[in-house]
Amino acid sequence: IKRKMVDNWNKISREKSLGYKNVHFIDLEKIFCSDGTCSMLDRKGNMLYMDFTHLNTRGSLYAAPFLLEQLRK
Repeated sequence: IKRKMVDNWNKISREKSLGYKNVHFIDLEKIFCSDGTCSMLDRKGNMLYMDFTHLNTRGSLYAAPFLLEQLRK
């Protein structure tokens, strides 16, 4: 059920962002998921989330380079 909720939230967020020039949807699954499997851990086994949908500090730092790259595009 949680996966379905996340997919639905992403779909709605992506669709809503299209209506605004200054809003951009950035899909973090590109860095947290591979081959349909998503991980809450980095390669060293450190937790990246504080709960199912919110990144902790380590997760935010992990995602930051990807987010900055996407924002520069």
